[in-house]
Amino acid sequence: MRITDPMLIGNMTYNLNSSLNRMEMLQFQSTGKKFRVPSDDPIGASKSLRLRTDMSKVEQYKRNVNDAMSWMKETESALDEINEILHRTNELVNQAATETYSEDDLLKIKEEIKELKGSIIKVANTTYTGRSIFTGYKTGEKLLDEDGNYTVDLSEKAIVTIDDPASPGNKIDVIAVIKGDNYSYKDANGNEQTIGKDTVAPKDVKNYDGQFEYKIGQEESIKVNNLGNTIFGTVDKDGNPDYKTDGTKGQKAYLVSLFEDIEKNLEDRDTEALQEKLTAIDGARGNILSVTSQIGAKSNRMKITSEKLEDQKVNLKDLLSEVEDSNIPEVYMQLMLEKNVYNASLSIGAQILQPSLADFIR
Repeated sequence: MRITDPMLIGNMTYNLNSSLNRMEMLQFQSTGKKFRVPSDDPIGASKSLRLRTDMSKVEQYKRNVNDAMSWMKETESALDEINEILHRTNELVNQAATETYSEDDLLKIKEEIKELKGSIIKVANTTYTGRSIFTGYKTGEKLLDEDGNYTVDLSEKAIVTIDDPASPGNKIDVIAVIKGDNYSYKDANGNEQTIGKDTVAPKDVKNYDGQFEYKIGQEESIKVNNLGNTIFGTVDKDGNPDYKTDGTKGQKAYLVSLFEDIEKNLEDRDTEALQEKLTAIDGARGNILSVTSQIGAKSNRMKITSEKLEDQKVNLKDLLSEVEDSNIPEVYMQLMLEKNVYNASLSIGAQILQPSLADFIR
């Protein structure tokens, strides 16, 4: 086969362009990145996308942990304030129960007890970033009104899957209050509806305690809010404190009723009843300390999780760097080598391809 000048020129141009392309790629890699588009390195690009997805998840989990820790810190501060209020109440009641105080002294103690009751109600309505911390999922509402009655329904709930009345054949989940043998829920128009428990399959019912969760890992989540009834309690039929039964709307909070009873005992100068109230105050403080310890345990868990997520973030950054980042010194050496090859190719090509009039006549 006869090798013609156009063939030599074509081959030389192709090789020079290939060399230029390699130089251009190396020039880009000198910025610190190995590739610009997936076609530069399909496998590397795939790994990069996967690692960046994992990185974004870890960063979101980290934000969730920080938010959860802030929420629990606010709750812990509120509990500390309640404990201080109860401690001061204990001191006042203990003083008043000694029978050595005058009417004026007892009146002053009563006024302070009234102020402390107001403080309890104020703490019950504590908010974090505009959300009430003791009202479960109803974070836009207050827990107690000015008289110390629950303004939200914290009674036992469940998530029930039902047929969508607006779209037959479709299923929707509703938050229902358990009332005897029925599930009671509000429809889209705000009207109360009831469903018999015996008409709902067990698989369509999930327990729901009104608390919301933060997802802090692939398979890990944590409930951050405490329902108000576990802290402020309710009064059972025998007049005893109940911190387990969920409060219902309009029901008096136990801690508020305790202060009201103390006020009445002070009016009646009933020292025996005041002595009994000291035991009740100790019980309330014990419950507050129990809830505080639970929050402390969760906070410790959050700290460990935060450290774990930080380690994962560092590891993912290292892996991402291995996939995406170029070795600058190595790239520079290759660029200089490719540049020398390109210049040598130009020089050699110029010497080989020196066409004359005789070349075109042949």
